[in-house]
Amino acid sequence: MGVKKNRDWIRIAIQMLFLGIFAFLLFAGRLQLWFGIFAIGLLLSPLLGRVYCGWMCPMNTLFKPISRFYAATGWKRLRMPHFITAHPLLRLIPLAAFIAGIIIVRKTGATMPVLAFMTLAAVLLTLFFEEAFWHNAICPFGTLLNVSSRTSVMRYRIREDQCISCGKCQKVCPVHAIDTGDKGKRSIRAPDCISCGECVKACPTTAISY
Repeated sequence: MGVKKNRDWIRIAIQMLFLGIFAFLLFAGRLQLWFGIFAIGLLLSPLLGRVYCGWMCPMNTLFKPISRFYAATGWKRLRMPHFITAHPLLRLIPLAAFIAGIIIVRKTGATMPVLAFMTLAAVLLTLFFEEAFWHNAICPFGTLLNVSSRTSVMRYRIREDQCISCGKCQKVCPVHAIDTGDKGKRSIRAPDCISCGECVKACPTTAISY
């Protein structure tokens, strides 16, 4: 338990560090430099998985207080619309719109902080919908990382021999990246996993490791 708590505090500290960097770049008018940080996360994803999403992304960090509020109150948010789940290629539309927006801003010389508006939109959406809607269907960064992390060498895995089929990991996964297999055993879909570690904290048998 002590190791889990220490890992959790380390992750929180890193998340707050990157949130501070994001805020500094925003107020300094240099938010475009954040694309460099994302590029590092993208390059590391074939090796480390979507660590950018779980450890570096300011949007994901801002989602956590919202999720804790809903968990404390017992209120439920809306789930991701079924038609989006049934047609995963629809997530290419927000990616194309994001790229088009960046190009337009660059061509016109506008100073519009696209990333800041995207972050605000993400937080507002997550006030009403589960996190999975943003992570799995809308976030352009998440769409790119979903592809680049498919063959990630390091990832969260559930050891089948230690899994007791309790489903606790499934209940806490913010992106619904855990499936139920034979005999109730769980498995994690690497492309959708955002490496947040919530499943590790919930597992009563320490069957999940990175």
